[in-house]
Amino acid sequence: MDIGGGRGVGVNIFVPLLLTLTYVILLTIYFKEIIVKIGIVFVYMLLAKCYIVNIG
Repeated sequence: MDIGGGRGVGVNIFVPLLLTLTYVILLTIYFKEIIVKIGIVFVYMLLAKCYIVNIG
């Protein structure tokens, strides 16, 4: 950590925050995709189940 200069401290605090924020946003987007895919699969399974029950 750079304690000597005020700007150095600011940068050392700002960079990890920016990285963390980017990481969180990427994770959110990634998990949203997964959740959407799981949701679609779940709906298809429900529809298939109803379809099979109706035929049977």
